[in-house]
Amino acid sequence: MTARNGYVSLAIEASLCSDHGVPDPTIEENALADLPTEVVAGICELKSIIWQELVPSDPLMTPDAALSELLSAPAQTAEQLVIAKVADTVVGIGMSHHPTSSANANLLTVTVEVHPSHRRVGIGRLLLRALLSAGRKAGCDSILGWGPRTTATNSFWNAFGMSEVQRSSRSRAVISAIDADAMANWAAASTARSNGYRMRSFVGACPNRYMEIYTTALNGMQDAPSDGLAANYEPLDKLGVRSSEARLADRGGTGHVILAVDSAGKAAGLTEVAMFGHTPGVVFQQTTTTLAEHRRQGLGRWLKAEMYYHIIGEWPDANVIETGNADSNTSMLAVNAGMGFAPFLSYTIRQCDITRVVQRLEVGGYR
Repeated sequence: MTARNGYVSLAIEASLCSDHGVPDPTIEENALADLPTEVVAGICELKSIIWQELVPSDPLMTPDAALSELLSAPAQTAEQLVIAKVADTVVGIGMSHHPTSSANANLLTVTVEVHPSHRRVGIGRLLLRALLSAGRKAGCDSILGWGPRTTATNSFWNAFGMSEVQRSSRSRAVISAIDADAMANWAAASTARSNGYRMRSFVGACPNRYMEIYTTALNGMQDAPSDGLAANYEPLDKLGVRSSEARLADRGGTGHVILAVDSAGKAAGLTEVAMFGHTPGVVFQQTTTTLAEHRRQGLGRWLKAEMYYHIIGEWPDANVIETGNADSNTSMLAVNAGMGFAPFLSYTIRQCDITRVVQRLEVGGYR
């Protein structure tokens, strides 16, 4: 590898593209912390084109939003960004991350995006090869491939023998269309309220006095549907929380959390959202969970209703709430549907042994 203007150029055979009459791309790796302005602009343009292909009615992605997406990997992970350029134009990006020290340190999560006009000529294959090469050197032996559930994405992962293990949906609710009376009923009807449960909230970093409640509630996600994903649940502790808060701040976001506690002041559940300066009209719903022993009291709906009141009170200019859920998480999907969420994009998650994918790459894999 040789450095050039902040890049690390990867020595990767690229003749596959010329076999299809396309100029060989340059495949370059760059540190996320110091992306050159022209690279950010190129990535932003590419991501905007791909996003509008998926959701044509959405506005173009801003540079700040593109940067935020590049930093969306979980905290405490090692990340890699690989860029494909043809004639100095960014035509593809590949991203991967893996935990630096956990039971999932062997698991490499990968996304590959290629410009619509440059697909099926081998660029995705070159990006994947670069990511897997670095992942194997880091000790990863399992790949988790992720992306929108489109014909192009499905064909790409299928070519490497990667089976789909989970589907998820991205959904939106128009805030003005949410039934305020229904939210009032959700809050009032919860039997948890009459059983002495209470709500606590904070904005930004979690106060130390709430840390045990917050981490306990977050770790209630360990029984969320995994659909056969070969991954271990990683409990969050204070260090993990602080790392995640720092990552959110790096992305230009601020977290807003509502905690549910029982009559003894113990954690019962939570809901949390994030707001970003680059998309002021959108509230991004993060985790919502109720601990198993506190379910069947309407607590999840009460939490959602409280967050609705918080949103309309704190962000009058917000017009949409956006969230994502595994398609198998029927209980949360039912709550969201009752609030007015509707899916607008489907995602696929694939998993496979890295060695198997590398073997497919070596024999031609995907054209």
